[in-house]
Amino acid sequence: LGAVGLPLAELLHGAGFEVVGVDPDRAKRVALAAGRAPAAHQSHLDIEQLARSPRFTLAGDALELEAAGLQLDGYLICVPTDLDENGQPDLGAVRAAVRAATPALSGEAIVVLESTTWPGTTREVVAAELRAAGREPGVDVAVVFSPERVDPGRAELATIPKLVGGLDERAGELGAKLYSAAFKDVRCVRSPEVAEAAKLLENVYRAVNIALINELKVSFSEMGIDVWEVLDAAASKPFGFQRFDPGPGVGGHCIPVDPAYLAWAARRAGAPAELVEHAGRVNRSMPGQVARVLGRALEARGGSIDGSRVLIVGLAYKPGVDGTEHSPGAALALELHRAGARLAYHDGLLARLPIARADLRGVVGEASVALDQDSLAGFDAVVIVTAHPDLDLGVIEREAALVIDTRGVLRDALLGDPRYVSA
Repeated sequence: LGAVGLPLAELLHGAGFEVVGVDPDRAKRVALAAGRAPAAHQSHLDIEQLARSPRFTLAGDALELEAAGLQLDGYLICVPTDLDENGQPDLGAVRAAVRAATPALSGEAIVVLESTTWPGTTREVVAAELRAAGREPGVDVAVVFSPERVDPGRAELATIPKLVGGLDERAGELGAKLYSAAFKDVRCVRSPEVAEAAKLLENVYRAVNIALINELKVSFSEMGIDVWEVLDAAASKPFGFQRFDPGPGVGGHCIPVDPAYLAWAARRAGAPAELVEHAGRVNRSMPGQVARVLGRALEARGGSIDGSRVLIVGLAYKPGVDGTEHSPGAALALELHRAGARLAYHDGLLARLPIARADLRGVVGEASVALDQDSLAGFDAVVIVTAHPDLDLGVIEREAALVIDTRGVLRDALLGDPRYVSA
C-alpha cells in the first residue's frame, strides 16, 4: 500500500470491488484505519471513505488473510523492486509476495505483477514461484504483468492508459476485464515481456534524456554558456525537440533504478545497453558535481567545504512529494558531510527525517530548520535541490550569503549577482 498500491486500492474500491490491502508497515495500517493518508502527497485520496467501507480490509501479510478464511480472486503485487548492494536487481519482495499469497488464492485467481522489473520476470519468477507452491499458470491461476503508471502527486490514475500482458491469451482477457472496471483505457499486448519492456522504456527514455542535459550542463558551464538560456532557445523549435531540464541528480522509485534493470537484462541477453548504462553513471555523478561547484564557489570567497555551514533546501526527490527514495538531496548531503561540511536541511513537506533515512541521522539534523532571516544568517551557503510549490524563494533571494541553484528557480531574480551560482 505504497505509492502504487494505495491509489490502486482506492480506485478498485471505487469501481465496486471488495478490496483487501496488505502491508507489513503497522504504522501505515494504523493511519489508514484511522482514515489518514500515510504520505502528504496522497492527500487527494479519499482514505476516510475507504477506512469506513465494509468492502475494505487491512492485513499485515497474506497469512492473516488465510487465517481469517479470506479467499482472493485477484492478487495485485505492488511491492518495491530495488537494487541490491551490488547494484543488481533485487526481486526478494516479489518472490516473498507470491509465496505468501498462494494459500489465500481462490481456485480461479488472477495474479498480477505491477512492480517495475526486467523483461521475463513474470514468466521466470512469478510463474515459477506459483508452480513451486502447487499452482499451475494457465490451469488454476491466471498470470499477468500490468505495469504501474503512477505519478506521485497526480490524481487522475483512472485516465492513464493501462497496459496488460498475459502469460497466455486467457490471462490477458481476465486482466483486461479486471482493469476495465476501473480504468478508462486498457490496452492488451502480446506478452508480459512486451509490457515489462514498455515500462522500462518509458522511464529509461527519461533517464537518458535527463543524463544528456545533465552532461551538457557541465560542458556548457565550462564553455561559459548558460544551459538554461540554451534550453529556452532550443525549446522555441516547434518540432523535433522535447525539453528536459538538468538537476542535481535523479530520485524516486523509477528513474534511478529502471536503467539498471534494463542494463542487467540486456547484458544477460548478450547485447549490452551501453548508452543506458552511461546515462545511469552520469545521473549518479550529479550530486558530486554540485558539491564541486559549491566547493569552487566557497573557495572563490576565501572558504572551503570543510567547516562550512550549508543549508540543503529540499530532501524530497520531487516538488510536491514527501518521498526521499534515492533523493539527490540526501546523496548531496552525504557527499558534503564526508567533505567536512556542517549541514542542515529545510523541506516544507518533511518536518522530521523519515525513519527510513537513518543514513542521514547525524548528517543534517533530525528536523527541518526554519527558512527566515535569522536562520539564513547562520549559513555560508544555501543549495536549492528541490523547490516545493510553496517554497519561499524570496527570503533566499534576500538573505542567503551564497546560493547554489540546481533547478534554475532563482535565475531570473539573481543572475549576475555575485552571490548566485547555477549548478
